[in-house]
Amino acid sequence: MPSLSVAKYMKMGGLVKFASPHEQSRKLKLTFQFDELEPVKMEYTDLVLPGSKSIGMRMSIGALMKILEDFVGAYVFDYGIPRDSLEWHVAIDDLASKYSITISPDRELYEGSLSFNREGVNIIFQQPNNIDYVPTEFSSHFEYIESDNALNYNVKTTVNAIERQLSGSIASNQRIFEFENQLVLHPDSIPISTTLRITPYDATVIFGRFSSEELTVESTTQFNANANRYSVEMKNKITRGAVHENYNFEAEYNINTNIAELTMKIPSMAKPEKTQLDFNRAIEAFQRLFSETGLDSHVGQILPRIGREQTENKLVYFIGFGRDENNYVDVVLTVSRGFEEENKDRRAAIFAALEFSGLSRALTRTRIFIVQF
Repeated sequence: MPSLSVAKYMKMGGLVKFASPHEQSRKLKLTFQFDELEPVKMEYTDLVLPGSKSIGMRMSIGALMKILEDFVGAYVFDYGIPRDSLEWHVAIDDLASKYSITISPDRELYEGSLSFNREGVNIIFQQPNNIDYVPTEFSSHFEYIESDNALNYNVKTTVNAIERQLSGSIASNQRIFEFENQLVLHPDSIPISTTLRITPYDATVIFGRFSSEELTVESTTQFNANANRYSVEMKNKITRGAVHENYNFEAEYNINTNIAELTMKIPSMAKPEKTQLDFNRAIEAFQRLFSETGLDSHVGQILPRIGREQTENKLVYFIGFGRDENNYVDVVLTVSRGFEEENKDRRAAIFAALEFSGLSRALTRTRIFIVQF
């Protein structure tokens, strides 16, 4: 390990300033110098008043860091230790509810502040390093409006040298919940906006909207409930440029009859697809499947079943369980394809479909939904 050379001379100095009725700040200065090395300086100041405090320190430590590098090596500076100078400052203002801290190693500024006032909450952050996905500047404002039970927010940040902004509001008033949000990823880009509104009156209505430069999605869902019926209706619209596509779904369940009716309409369908689910028949099939017990070999055990069947234009996969070929419950995936010839009403078309269904008791089919493309 290298040793220090014998010093030829050393200079030391200091200054102490106490608070006075006219000047309530305090100060302490210290100076060291060895031979021809750069002086090592330290200056501490503070100001303490009723309701506010300010404390700071400024240090020139280049000579000490040079000695540290000679003894230990330059790798220690990879951990953020300053090479030349260090400054820091803390300010507390209880009257204005504002708090800030500033740190500056080697004249690179790191700053953060937090403030509370009648207009809301403000947060500010700044750092000098251009690191991917790490903000170099950050500021935010939050405001709560008690009369509207609403929270407004605005966030600005600079990431990868690009300023980005997030703003919106959250409100709940008279049982209506509303959420609005807007995101700007580039000053020249079209904002990405999101809307959600829930209205829970006679019928609960949920409206959602997502909009960006590439597409816009709007969705409205309505729930209804009365003495003997439950229903849900979903209307969805997707817009890409000048192309509009509608995806609609309806379901209604009757408590008295124990029957559900499903309706689906997507762009690839010429007309809505309607399906009826009779839960009475489904319960009857399950009861019959499990009703026979005993050791009779003709009854058979309930065993899992899995397989597939294929025809000229259909491929069927099924999985389920049953006793025999006439007593079973399966979940079925059907892949079908076909060709429609051209006539005076339509053009020729190739079609394919995926169909999920439940099968019970000798191919009694209950179709859950169907998708064509």
